[in-house]
Amino acid sequence: MTDLRIRTATPDDLDTVPAFWKTAAEGTSISDDRDGVERLVRP
Repeated sequence: MTDLRIRTATPDDLDTVPAFWKTAAEGTSISDDRDGVERLVRP
């Protein structure tokens, strides 16, 4: 297993986070998309 690193998402992660959620989660929410992630990481 590789080392796991937990950090705050950045704007560079806008495509990666939803892809991870889709793989790791059992279900998704209507805000689990690029725009939803952008709202979460916006300062």
